[in-house]
Amino acid sequence: MSKRKRLVENELGVILPRQYADFLKKYGVYRDAPLEVYGVTESMIHHHGVPSVIGATRIFRLEGLPHRFIVIHDTGMEDEYVCLDTHDGKVYAFSRVFGNRKLADSFDEWFKRDIIEYSKEIKKYNKKYEKYKITKL
Repeated sequence: MSKRKRLVENELGVILPRQYADFLKKYGVYRDAPLEVYGVTESMIHHHGVPSVIGATRIFRLEGLPHRFIVIHDTGMEDEYVCLDTHDGKVYAFSRVFGNRKLADSFDEWFKRDIIEYSKEIKKYNKKYEKYKITKL
């Protein structure tokens, strides 16, 4: 068992689905501006907020997030955030404004589609319109 997996499980009192445990082992935290998936790394000094999955989850548990969920991403829309159900491995969006909905049947499905593929699209867009970038005079 990896140190990262053990740390998250011990701090949050959950058993992580294998796919998210594999993510922690490979990435720790995933950052590819503007996208970020919460996790943990050995270099984190504290776990009081994002991008620590521990800090983010603790914050939302204070607001009533059920214990079985961990917070893995902020969509940037109002108060919507993405959670992983540690009981069945499904991924959900939670929002007081937009309501709650299932996003994917697994962490890997969500990560590939909503993070990796979206990141590629952003890069293509930026490259396409790079020539129109405003430079300082």
